Amino acid sequence: MVIEKLNNVEIFDPLCRVCRAIAKDESRYFMNMLVVEEDWIVATDGRRIHFMPREKTGIEPGKYTVEKMIKSKLILEPVVNDDSIFPHWRRILPWTFARHLRWDSSSSFAVAEILQHARINHSYILDIRGPVYEVGFQESENKGVAFAEFGAVPFGALIMPFGDREKSKPVQADGSRIKEVFTPLMPEEKPGEEEEEE
Repeated sequence: MVIEKLNNVEIFDPLCRVCRAIAKDESRYFMNMLVVEEDWIVATDGRRIHFMPREKTGIEPGKYTVEKMIKSKLILEPVVNDDSIFPHWRRILPWTFARHLRWDSSSSFAVAEILQHARINHSYILDIRGPVYEVGFQESENKGVAFAEFGAVPFGALIMPFGDREKSKPVQADGSRIKEVFTPLMPEEKPGEEEEEE
């Protein structure tokens, strides 16, 4: 499947940002692909999760490998005869946010601004640079930092921190809209509850 930026302006950049979270570890082959669900497109390498709505993309549900990704073109190849189980990614998305920050990731100071508040892999931040994000910091310091973009096609990311870090500096809340992206993804069961078997 070939997706050209010229003919898919709204979805191309968010889709490429999702693809950047695909794992490249052969021992975790079940993460080495783009997963397209009925409503969401998602990828994870175990340290971050990127996702966007499937609506408007025209991509059929299934699993795909990325054969080529350049500035003007994305080529996806369907994965066949694969019975691997993709991680239950919705279970680890944040339920609440203690602090919020509006972040212009195109700024020359963008990466440093986020790293002031969270110890996360700086290359992961570079992978999602471009839009203006609503950023959510959780109460616990060992939880991930959430990013949400509200363009023509919403995009969300959760990046997990690494190692110990200092206590986050206070960030003034601004009536965050980040829950508009994250809340619809929350599983119906509360954290710690087991899913009922069908």
